Amino acid sequence: MKPTIEILDHCNACGACVEICPVSCLKLNNSLLEVTNEEVCFGCRKCEDVCPNEAIRIKGIVP
Repeated sequence: MKPTIEILDHCNACGACVEICPVSCLKLNNSLLEVTNEEVCFGCRKCEDVCPNEAIRIKGIVP
């Protein structure tokens, strides 16, 4: 199953996940976090690990 990226409502768009993503799946757009290249996400979960608000989840892979 291919990973999917879920951004939760309590995301404050700090950008930490954008900077750590090795394949540029995420970007900030007008103070909102957007998923831009989900098809290249391989589920490394770096974005989950770095998020200070636990506002991003990678689904579809075994933990």
